[in-house]
Amino acid sequence: MYSSSLQQNSERRMETIRALKEHYTPETITAYWRTRFEIEGARAGVDIAVPECDWTHGEIARPMVRIGGRELEGRMIYLPKELTDKPGLVLLGRMYPGLKGEKSEESYTLEKDTQVTNVHDTYGWIKVEATGVAPNRDTTEEQLRTFADEQGYLMQREVVYVLASLASKDSTGKFFDEGGRTWSRLGGSRGEGG
Repeated sequence: MYSSSLQQNSERRMETIRALKEHYTPETITAYWRTRFEIEGARAGVDIAVPECDWTHGEIARPMVRIGGRELEGRMIYLPKELTDKPGLVLLGRMYPGLKGEKSEESYTLEKDTQVTNVHDTYGWIKVEATGVAPNRDTTEEQLRTFADEQGYLMQREVVYVLASLASKDSTGKFFDEGGRTWSRLGGSRGEGG
């Protein structure tokens, strides 16, 4: 029975990924995140409600930009309020136990002793840069903050990066920064002391 349930979850998840690749709409985006959080939330013993994506087709399709004005593809993620603070990172670690073990700031970021805090706690439907290679190389954090303010963007947080990278793996077969060519700057998160 358990094996059958795993198979059904896998098939449901693959179907939402196929639908998302074929038609990137508010409806397919909602279905994808609902399925993802239903399956992984159950693993962590939490029920995460995902509302309908309230962005229009035009807002979703509108490209983002990087410093210098070059357009970037954007992708939608749903960030539940339950994942926005330190306990949220620990919950994310329970949802995705395979992600634990990456050292950051001399602490495991998805473990109970995480030292990561957020600069802001925005949650809900969020559009993020969807590039496998970090887009604003050869810039300082101050340049990125100024650019983000001018564009009305928020600096990305660790939890957003993790969720968007998981979605990237589903849609492109690769995580963000996979292969070690770049490292994304996550100015929306801080380690204790800096």
